[in-house]
Amino acid sequence: DSQTLYIEITDDDQANMDALGLQYGLDPAHPLSGLLDQAELQQLKNAATQADVPGGMPTLDMMRPWLAALTLSAAPLLKAGLDPQHGVDKQLKAQMLAAGKPVLGLETAEQQIRLLADMPDAMQLAFLRSTLRDIDKGAAELTELIDAWKTGDTASIARIEDEDLRQQDPGLYQRLLVQRNQNWAAKIGDLLRHQHGTIFIAVGAAHLAGPDSVQAQLQKLGIEAVRHGSSHARFRRSPLAGDAVDLIHVSHQSKSIARKRAPTRRGRFLAPSTGYPRRARHFPRCNP
Repeated sequence: DSQTLYIEITDDDQANMDALGLQYGLDPAHPLSGLLDQAELQQLKNAATQADVPGGMPTLDMMRPWLAALTLSAAPLLKAGLDPQHGVDKQLKAQMLAAGKPVLGLETAEQQIRLLADMPDAMQLAFLRSTLRDIDKGAAELTELIDAWKTGDTASIARIEDEDLRQQDPGLYQRLLVQRNQNWAAKIGDLLRHQHGTIFIAVGAAHLAGPDSVQAQLQKLGIEAVRHGSSHARFRRSPLAGDAVDLIHVSHQSKSIARKRAPTRRGRFLAPSTGYPRRARHFPRCNP
């Protein structure tokens, strides 16, 4: 019965993503081979071969560190047939458009790409080094993450998706997760106050787990989120926003729904798995 769907981005068609990759992701004047030491460079070459990156090491060498990290993270999954174009958000988008209902983005593709492209060089290199360090964990972690997603195990999702990033790359954690969760919570609060009808909001699972989740940010705004499947969902008056909200996790699919208890205005949001490992899962694919 939703009238509108919000997903992270709607302009992630391949042509746009490739153009953004070319604009923000390539720097042949400063190849990676000149930024890494010999041991790291060998790791990069091995990773390019292992991940079967199109074009191999010469292609990676022209990339800025953030794009190389993203490419290495995503390539093994794409090779395994896990196509992000078949993700839950894409399926929801197709259903809504077929029904003649609007689909809107919480962000734009360029905003997402620039979260990485605008990072200082040192942070980008740390991102790449972390990806190289963890690249062998990708398949095992993905299997564990899918199992957690199916059972609604948010503690495991937080451990796999968020904890290592928070401990090893706190700046990246703030940039990719915390700041965006804060922005989305503010947006959800505005929708609950001003938007009429039922709204469905689908975001990546990592954003709905851990101490800095969207739910935690909503709580800071005075909007209480209650998991569906706990004894009884309760609605409480918000001291700040003046709204009562129920946040529901449909545990067998790790879905989350925020619903305003009001006769004319409701909002919902769901967390699909996008099929990317760890940090790469937070962003769409771009192939320059």
